[in-house]
Amino acid sequence: MRVPNTLTPSLRGLLRSPGFTVAVVASLAIGIGANVALFSVYESIVLRRLPYPDAERLVVVWTDLSKRGIENYPSSPADLEDYRRVEAFAGVAGATTFATTLIGDGGPERVEAAAVTWNLFDVLGIGTVHGRGFEPRDGAFSQGEGEQPETSVLLSHALWQRRYGGDPDVVDRLIDLSGQSARVVGVLPPGVQLLANPRAGIAPRTELFTAGRFDPGFRGNFFLYTIARLRPGVSLRAAQAEIDALGEWRREQFGNYAAAGSTLRLVPMHDDLSASSRAGLAALFGAVAFVLLIASLNVSNLLMVRNSSRRHELSLRAALGAGSRRLLGQLLGESLLLAALGGAAGLAIATAALETLRRAGPLDLPRLREVSINPIVLAFALGLCLVATVLFGVVPAWRGARVDPMGVLRAGARGGPTRGEGRWRHAVVIAEVALSMVLLIGAGLMVRSLWELQRSELGFDPRRVVTFETPIPFGEYDTPEKRSALIRQLETGFDAIPGVLATGAAASLPLAGRSAQSPFGSVADLADGDESDLRQANVRIVRPGYFAALDTRLLAGRDLDHVDEQRAIERLEELWEGDPPAEAGPPVAVGEVIVDRDLAEQAWPDENPIGQLLYVKVRVPGIWVRVAGVVETQAQASLIGDRPSIYFHDGFLGVMATPRWALRTELDPGVLAAVARDVLAEIDPDIPLADLAPMTELIDGALAPHRFSLRLMGAFAIVALILATVGLYGVLSHVVRTRLRELGIRMAFGASASAIARSITARGLLLAAVGVALGLAGALLFTRFLASQLVNVSATDPGTFASIAALELLVAAAASLVPARRAARLDLVSLLAEE
Repeated sequence: MRVPNTLTPSLRGLLRSPGFTVAVVASLAIGIGANVALFSVYESIVLRRLPYPDAERLVVVWTDLSKRGIENYPSSPADLEDYRRVEAFAGVAGATTFATTLIGDGGPERVEAAAVTWNLFDVLGIGTVHGRGFEPRDGAFSQGEGEQPETSVLLSHALWQRRYGGDPDVVDRLIDLSGQSARVVGVLPPGVQLLANPRAGIAPRTELFTAGRFDPGFRGNFFLYTIARLRPGVSLRAAQAEIDALGEWRREQFGNYAAAGSTLRLVPMHDDLSASSRAGLAALFGAVAFVLLIASLNVSNLLMVRNSSRRHELSLRAALGAGSRRLLGQLLGESLLLAALGGAAGLAIATAALETLRRAGPLDLPRLREVSINPIVLAFALGLCLVATVLFGVVPAWRGARVDPMGVLRAGARGGPTRGEGRWRHAVVIAEVALSMVLLIGAGLMVRSLWELQRSELGFDPRRVVTFETPIPFGEYDTPEKRSALIRQLETGFDAIPGVLATGAAASLPLAGRSAQSPFGSVADLADGDESDLRQANVRIVRPGYFAALDTRLLAGRDLDHVDEQRAIERLEELWEGDPPAEAGPPVAVGEVIVDRDLAEQAWPDENPIGQLLYVKVRVPGIWVRVAGVVETQAQASLIGDRPSIYFHDGFLGVMATPRWALRTELDPGVLAAVARDVLAEIDPDIPLADLAPMTELIDGALAPHRFSLRLMGAFAIVALILATVGLYGVLSHVVRTRLRELGIRMAFGASASAIARSITARGLLLAAVGVALGLAGALLFTRFLASQLVNVSATDPGTFASIAALELLVAAAASLVPARRAARLDLVSLLAEE
């Protein structure tokens, strides 16, 4: 391809200085590549449209419980029936996710599944590629003891291809889901997924969808993620006004809604999806923009130095008739070529970085696996190249083109930088130091935050604990008694494994997923019959031995045991299917529970909690239970600001079908897995052992979002510090080179080598000190945007600010040392001989 004539001199100029060209391109590639990579993530998560038709009309319905300090609360099946009366909605659908086991067709396989209302894919606007979608009859609720209708299932395209080989005849086939038969009615198109904000508790990669048969009159359990589609022409404001009226009606009709301060809020689905990650990504985007700015300033300095050394050449060309415009065009052309080369190299860096980001990013970051270099990202990269050209190229080109041919030629080739050029270089170094300070302080605050998180009291010891699941075929073990007997067998089998120190199980383990929640209160809280004083707690379902396996301290009272399990099973029908008492009377406990330290201190701050009655709304109208014991508070849903917890015995809620096991053991996880599978094979070979992992991985998963942000911010800060250090070193080195004659004269008049070295070092430290001062001021503004990402650390933490300032000055001193020593070692005789 022929290079345009206007760029030919620029290209020749760059080829004559390969070292300079490589240095500039490398600096720009780092800045542009980092920006392109992060913009790709931002575009995928925040800017990209949802993959649904008319997605701008999709909204998420959230409930806020203002009197309990809760936002983004899910809906009950009865709530969905309320929403369907809202005229602004063309359709309302709900979903909840769970894990299930596919049995047969190649062995058991654990998959993420969702129970959805029959119209979910109609609301999303998605059809099928084979078979049909769900119909009203698939989700019709039925009561009674008779034979239940079969479950209808839709397969994701990926599951259909992987497990069934893309066979279209799978439609209308019966498959086995955890021991219960289900009929496949259709296959979804490629790439279809149920997108949701991580706080919704929806599994990120659901592969199988069942038509849920939810009781439309059931208002006692809130578990549905709710999506609505607005009618054409209806604004979000109009829909919000209508649903506000519905919320007011519910508070008037139902005392529990009024007591909790229940209000309804509509959020565009696109905004809701990225809500939890938008602030963190914006802060990282600001950081990476600083990296590009520092790189551009560094390149600008290099260009200024190069143009200064070329002043004789440029003046000679001007004297031969090249006008200022032509010289300016050549210098800007060089800048444009450098930006283009830097952009191309930056794209290569960004492509490699994206693969790392996809692997290392937290699992709950929505749509991270979709990140790619697409046309929008390419357009952004092109724009960055143009912006970089302006940032680093205009001032050096403008000053380089303004030459005085006669003055320069009379002075010869020995001329140093002009006063304006010197001021510009100093300003650039100060700006680089200031920007790198801001990034280093941001990274320092995040390091402190991660350190605080890692030091958090977990309430359990995850070391030497191995976790796994044993999904129980519900069809075969269809009663609480059968499931209880099976789990007792498993407990005995796992306990007998040599090297296993303790065995426990729960419906879910700490930091392994969203917790069920329930309002709670003491007798005093309900003395006047008003539920407004109720608070919210996590509800945990555990087996005997759970606290011993996790090494959670029992602070008072006793642990739950198998006697509690048997009593709970015997009273299940009475507890969950019986009618509430016709007349209110004294509270009567229907079972015993364990509470954690936080709940005990909230409910009975000055009393012994053992034996106290506790009101819990795990069902409507609520039940009373008695506190049997108090344990140390465990971190459950989060490492940050969790709610207190109430622990029910497994038998209390019907005996879980998917126990999550925690075995404290001296065995290697791989060895334990093999032995545990042998135990399962002896008891029931159809039960798989799934998701085996050390419990420390759960902690790593909880820390993953913070580590992700920290690694990126830290990488940007280190690059910024290196660029700023190189810039300061380059300026001081150039000062020494251009002031050799002056330094020689000073030495001839008696200036010592140490005095010369001190003057160079002092100049470097002065520039760094001004940059540090400006950086501290800038960090006070920038770190406010990091406040939501910090834990137990102030955004203006004095220790972090002071230590980073000291580090920056120390690095500046080191960068000044080499030029200073070079100046101190000047050979005065040789220097004067050259003169």
